[in-house]
Amino acid sequence: ERIKSDVLCKKTLRLKGIVAYILKHCLKEYENLSYEEILVNLSENNQSEGIHLLNSEDLSKEDAKLFYDLLSSVKTEHDQILINLEPQGTCGNLRSLMNRTVYTSSRMVVWQRNEPEGFQGSDFENLNKIVSIWIVLKPPAKLAGKQIYIHDQVESDTEVEEDYSMRRVILMFLHK
Repeated sequence: ERIKSDVLCKKTLRLKGIVAYILKHCLKEYENLSYEEILVNLSENNQSEGIHLLNSEDLSKEDAKLFYDLLSSVKTEHDQILINLEPQGTCGNLRSLMNRTVYTSSRMVVWQRNEPEGFQGSDFENLNKIVSIWIVLKPPAKLAGKQIYIHDQVESDTEVEEDYSMRRVILMFLHK
């Protein structure tokens, strides 16, 4: 039963209309775009109902195989962003979940090296930003309707013109 609901949840989260809604409300790069513009972006080179999924296996560490639930890539005006959607039934221990999100998102950065969607060798200029969105379906009451943001923060004593934050994690706790 749990496996069936997991498969159904992933099929639903993969739908372009659902992904468009999530991108518009979670990514600053998409907040000023209309849903139609986002759908056009998601449909580029892909006419199916669902978003195009990338290889979800991360075999970069021999003894620590990792599978991403829904891994895709989206374009913004200036960048390519790797998006990972991770539905979670429950939250369990919040600290453990947050640590897992940081670990998984860090692996997404490493995963890009020598992958077709990433960069080759030492060409770090082509490292893609990553956003990992974890959606907790049955959160504890105190977290229902809340969001937690974890991101890299770049600080400098000189003016930096670009946003260099490469990794963002968003935990969304649905209402009951």
